[in-house]
Amino acid sequence: MLDHAAPRCYLLRMRNLRLVSLLWRTGLLGGFAGALNAAHCWATLPDCKFSWHIVPAGAVHGALLALIAALFSALFYERTLAARLAVLPLMGWLAGCVSFGPLNLSLGWHWDMYAFWKKPGEAYWPFQAFGLVATAAFLGWAVFKLLRARRLLAQLLATIFAGMAGSLWWWLSMESHHWYYSLLHGTVWGSAVGLGVWSVYRERTEEGTASSDKW
Repeated sequence: MLDHAAPRCYLLRMRNLRLVSLLWRTGLLGGFAGALNAAHCWATLPDCKFSWHIVPAGAVHGALLALIAALFSALFYERTLAARLAVLPLMGWLAGCVSFGPLNLSLGWHWDMYAFWKKPGEAYWPFQAFGLVATAAFLGWAVFKLLRARRLLAQLLATIFAGMAGSLWWWLSMESHHWYYSLLHGTVWGSAVGLGVWSVYRERTEEGTASSDKW
């Protein structure tokens, strides 16, 4: 008799391996880009008086943004559109809240911002603190089904847009008025993370969808 469970086990194992590969590649490259962006701030914004540890903090920040967005995108990729749209703001808020922790630690800012129960009207700040980057990435990867796109250009466009548009609010709110840093840093982070995602899904697999094949 044919063992119908064997192909299912094989596909499940391949999905798990691909998820692990997705997470470590996006995390590694997102962290590398985050370190580059932080080093650029350290070198070009002397008035902000960054300490040297802003660079490793930026690395952890960039890695967490990519990891959280990639994890939720992979987990909700095959869910209904309603489920993907419902989790979109929650994921973005969580990504901003978690990923800003290393930067906050390096900058020496107060942790009162995390006391959401004291100032519920200001609970939106995780979106401003780069949470919109992860939100835009999830929008492209999960909502518009680009996570498994096998074309490098499609991946780069999705992640670069997420990096630039998602960080614009932060840079517009800064007194330094370096709004164009969102274009530069967004391109650096988006290029690195997009390359990582593409390297995972560039080969055709049985898990591919018709929508991703178009790209």
